[in-house]
Amino acid sequence: MVNSRVVAITILLLVLASIFVWFFIKRKKTTGDSDPEVYYVGGIPTPNSPSTYVFAFEDAENVANLFKAKIATPDQLIDAQAAGADWCQSGWLSDGSGGYPINTSLSSGCAGTPPAAGVPTYVQNNGAGPAGVNLYGVKPSVTDVGKTYSTYMVFNWNSSQRSRFDK
Repeated sequence: MVNSRVVAITILLLVLASIFVWFFIKRKKTTGDSDPEVYYVGGIPTPNSPSTYVFAFEDAENVANLFKAKIATPDQLIDAQAAGADWCQSGWLSDGSGGYPINTSLSSGCAGTPPAAGVPTYVQNNGAGPAGVNLYGVKPSVTDVGKTYSTYMVFNWNSSQRSRFDK
């Protein structure tokens, strides 16, 4: 009788340990995981070009290909904003418009007048730019950005998270 209880308790502990590993380790999302998200890519500001707005719309597809991503759609950007995305940087969208998600950066320069959370969008100079690019794909890790994409700035998801999946 004691042996069967020990076996049952051992099996129960193994099942609980498996659930713990799956839930807290396997399911924990961190930057660089395989789940896609919307993220912003801009150029590196320099003394001659102090803005991250360096891409015409025709450049956006090349940026997306380099990052193995797609240009985000307006709906993907709206969903990202609803999930907490917040960057005051205008980026191209797949339909040729530009936009950015705002939640907490509620200054008149970012969120309109009067300031309000949302996704301001616009059509800019018939695609002539300049702007950044809103991408949809797997966000590169900090290490990858430093090594592979060093001439680009990849912005944080918001002020407290680098990626949508950071906890």
